[in-house]
Amino acid sequence: MNWNIIVLSAVIANFAIAGVESSCSIQLPTADVSIRPKIQKKIGTHYVDVLDESERIYLTVGEEIAASCDTRFASPSFVDSYLAHNFLCEDSGFLAPTSENYRNYYGDQYHNDFLLSCEAVKWNLYESSFNYSWCENSLVSYILARPTPDGNNEYLAEICYNLRKRQIVSMIYLATANKTNHPSFQRFIHSMVEIKNIAGNFPLHGTVSSSDNQHQHWIDFARYEPDTIVQNPKLAQNFKDGEFGGLFNVAWWPGLRLGNWLFYEQAFGQHLEAANTDYIVFAGVSDSVSVPIYESDCHKNRSLAEVVITNQRQIPLYVWQYLKPKGADKGSVVIIGVNSPFAEFYKENDLIFCTDICHTIEWLKNVRYTFGYKNLGVVFCCQPEDVAYSNRLESFVLPAEIEHLRETKRIEIEQKDYVKDVMLTSTERENDNTNDYNEEQNNYEEDLY
Repeated sequence: MNWNIIVLSAVIANFAIAGVESSCSIQLPTADVSIRPKIQKKIGTHYVDVLDESERIYLTVGEEIAASCDTRFASPSFVDSYLAHNFLCEDSGFLAPTSENYRNYYGDQYHNDFLLSCEAVKWNLYESSFNYSWCENSLVSYILARPTPDGNNEYLAEICYNLRKRQIVSMIYLATANKTNHPSFQRFIHSMVEIKNIAGNFPLHGTVSSSDNQHQHWIDFARYEPDTIVQNPKLAQNFKDGEFGGLFNVAWWPGLRLGNWLFYEQAFGQHLEAANTDYIVFAGVSDSVSVPIYESDCHKNRSLAEVVITNQRQIPLYVWQYLKPKGADKGSVVIIGVNSPFAEFYKENDLIFCTDICHTIEWLKNVRYTFGYKNLGVVFCCQPEDVAYSNRLESFVLPAEIEHLRETKRIEIEQKDYVKDVMLTSTERENDNTNDYNEEQNNYEEDLY
């Protein structure tokens, strides 16, 4: 066991609380924890994680802390180019890390009670040079990623998007028990096109509306409203409105979003913490909500018609998440929510297309009893294989099938590259800068699962 770093659940009292001997203090952000640096206190040769969330840290002369950011320090200015720095409390405060020439000319610079904060994490949207194996060719594949200061890349999510309808279809992201605000994958990001002005290119639809009067009546009745497809309270802040506009939004029925789906998300969050297991989440929306259309004054004579809203978009009938424990072959499940208050108008077998296994999932035991209540949004659970064989969920692909598709794509790329090599002369080959194989090969060799 490595004893160089000791994790404590509380900070030593004479460190966290101001006392008469305190000579130095540092302010820390409290409103936005995403820009709060990681703080460790040095005790002898060991470093102690400081988990205290107070707005100030107090030190006595001779005490030292180490601070670090995932990005860089945003303040104070004398460390704003640093990723990490140690602060030693001296009689005059903290000595600024200036160059020797600067010190020789201006003297030592001391600071005290300054705000120590990190730059906010900014995610960029890129269009992939070719579609993901689980995203149809008529759709567009995006990746939400950011370059890190050490020259690597992180990605937050892979996205399959219907650009014509301005509507998300599915996405893959990581759900983790880690306390970080943006659970993400370390990954090679090959050359792709960055999408600028995300909020402008993917505008937020403030209301859900239809040009058909009967459809609009039922939309008003159900009170459908746009909200992010990611509803986990811890993760949703990464996909909310603002810089992403309506990129991640779908039309939600509040009965489901605030009812059984919320109960499921809360139980899943508790399970993440208790099991200390990371999950790959493959999430999406499928099918289209239908509403009753009356053919005469007699309401017995009715039919179901799919609702079409602005830009030929659809209100999804299903919201689903395929949960797969990272690095494990067992424990996968698909959670499916019926995003409609009109469930009574469907035959049950038409809505629930698999053997429901919610009762076999231990971490759902406290919330599953209402999953059949239609006014809270029907939620059911499936074996991934059953969902794949049903062909009911758009873009849903099993991991094994994803790997098969990747291998097929790799072979196609190799064959295309071989033919190109045969046809190119040696001079042409030197001038050929397309590197199709290298870019696409890198993408498909990534071990996502």
